[in-house]
Amino acid sequence: MDFNRREAFLTRRIYYTDPQSMKKRQACQEAMLNMRAARQNIDPELLNGARQAIADGLERARTAREQAAAEAGVVPVDRQKNLSVIMQYLELNRNNQALLGKVKDLMTEA
Repeated sequence: MDFNRREAFLTRRIYYTDPQSMKKRQACQEAMLNMRAARQNIDPELLNGARQAIADGLERARTAREQAAAEAGVVPVDRQKNLSVIMQYLELNRNNQALLGKVKDLMTEA
């Protein structure tokens, strides 16, 4: 396949003929337009204040949760961070079949 035909093949448009998907697409586009229009009407200072209040509330909730865990003698664990560290370690030690087997066994138990 020469370059021009391949490029034309990759840039073809997809037309939806299903009435349900066209209705969904129109509804989505209309909702996006309404959201953009509403966002333009909102005072930027009010929007920034709301964002800051949400961030402050999340931070207070996180610190309260950590404080309650510390009082109970429980150490909070970040599961996502642990999984990413384990995956990186396994990537570095691909040849260690014993380690891979232990991790596989632990994952099937959980």
